[in-house]
Amino acid sequence: MAPHGYSDGQWVFIDDTTVQTPTLNDQYYIVFVTGPSAFTMTDLQGNVIDTSGRGVAVGGTTSRVYKIDTPYQAEELAQLKFAQNVDRMVLTHPNYPPYELRLITAANWTLNAISFGSSLTAPTGGGVTTTLAAGNANYAYVVTSVDVTGQESAPTAHLTLAAIQDIRTTAGTNTIA
Repeated sequence: MAPHGYSDGQWVFIDDTTVQTPTLNDQYYIVFVTGPSAFTMTDLQGNVIDTSGRGVAVGGTTSRVYKIDTPYQAEELAQLKFAQNVDRMVLTHPNYPPYELRLITAANWTLNAISFGSSLTAPTGGGVTTTLAAGNANYAYVVTSVDVTGQESAPTAHLTLAAIQDIRTTAGTNTIA
C-alpha cells in the first residue's frame, strides 16, 4: 500500500467511495496514524469511527483539509462575510480589517490584511517659485508621485505662493520643484 502522508490530528474529507455500508462519504474526520499506510479516524466530536463490517472502500478520495491560522474566534464566524474570485477570497468582519485569503498551491495559502490607500510616502523637499510680481492672488500646490504599477502616493504639504499677480490675466510662470 502507498503511504498516506497524514499526521495525527489532521482533518480529512472523504468523498465518492463505493461499497462501504454505511457510507463515510461527504463527511469530515480527524486522522490518527497507525502506520505509514494506515490510520484510524474520529468524527469532529472525537467519536471513534468503527470501520469494521463496512467492506473495502473502492475508489473515491480522502483529501486533507488545509488549515490556516486566522484572527477570527469561533463565536465570530457567523458574522464573517466573503466574496471569491478564482484563487482569491476576500473575508470581512465588523471587528477586523478585511483579509485576502489566496491559494498559491494546494498546500500553500496566504492570509493577509488588505491595506487601503497608498503605501508610497509623499515626496519631500519640494518648493515653488514664480515670475509674477506682487498682487492679490494666492496659489497652493501639492505634489504626488506614481510608481510603475500606477499607485499614487499621498500628497506633499501645500506649497504656496501668496499675494502675487493673477496668472489668469497676467503672463507669468509658477514653477514647482
